[in-house]
Amino acid sequence: MNYATLSKIVIISLVVICTLEYIVFLAMRDVGRLYRSNETMSIPTGFLLNGDYLPLRSAPCYVIRLATDQCRYCNMDQSEYNQLVQETQKTGCEIVVSAPRVNEMKLHPVENRVQLQYVDMKMMRALRPVLTPQTFLLDRTARIKWSCLGSVDIHALRLALRALKNINN
Repeated sequence: MNYATLSKIVIISLVVICTLEYIVFLAMRDVGRLYRSNETMSIPTGFLLNGDYLPLRSAPCYVIRLATDQCRYCNMDQSEYNQLVQETQKTGCEIVVSAPRVNEMKLHPVENRVQLQYVDMKMMRALRPVLTPQTFLLDRTARIKWSCLGSVDIHALRLALRALKNINN
């Protein structure tokens, strides 16, 4: 085999490798995001921690929080999360808290917050509870307008409030 043929094989191999790396990059980028803006979830419904059924309720927006009592990161962002809850409640948003699995959250009676133990299957298929906390802002049609994987920090709070403003306009 001469030098010219060998160099062509090397170049073609490098092009194939780069193409494969690019495809893997695109796939990983989408996996890392988990949720996209305007992706449709489901209006929260299911069984509460006290056993009562929460029927579908219409609201201008919904804040959904996946958290557990044992999650340290779920407790770290309480100041920012509570600010988000206060602002969204001013516009009549429904606040729903749920754990990824049964018995990972005790009943914490907080006014105007719903704690679901079992969510309906449509919502469960839309959620990807691989980590906690996860916080979502949905519009009245259950489209994701903002989401945060992990603790809500001040930057995430600003983005959430901006999304809330867009929902109300």
